[in-house]
Amino acid sequence: MTGVLAHDGGTSTVKAAVVVDGRVEEVAEHPLALSHPGDGQVEQHPDDWWAAVVQSVQRLRTVRSRRVDVIALTGQMQDLIPLDDDGAAARPPRVDAGTREVAGAAGMVDE
Repeated sequence: MTGVLAHDGGTSTVKAAVVVDGRVEEVAEHPLALSHPGDGQVEQHPDDWWAAVVQSVQRLRTVRSRRVDVIALTGQMQDLIPLDDDGAAARPPRVDAGTREVAGAAGMVDE
């Protein structure tokens, strides 16, 4: 038997699943909050992503009784996380739910 612990980090939630031999045995999720600092910006802090991963795994009962051979991770697209000198997030990254960049992109299109 091959046990997989799979994670999907989306904009609103992190989902975790235990998959054994291609069959989903259990799914759990933990919600994520969005911050709206203004001007169409939407941000999340990477520490919140990690906390949601931990919380979702703790909700999985079968992960305690199964061998995990593989951990699979997926997540949001194109989130740049600026790091400080200690390797910690210097600021929350902007996530794809924001609209701030729409106005800037409009100026780059030839009419």
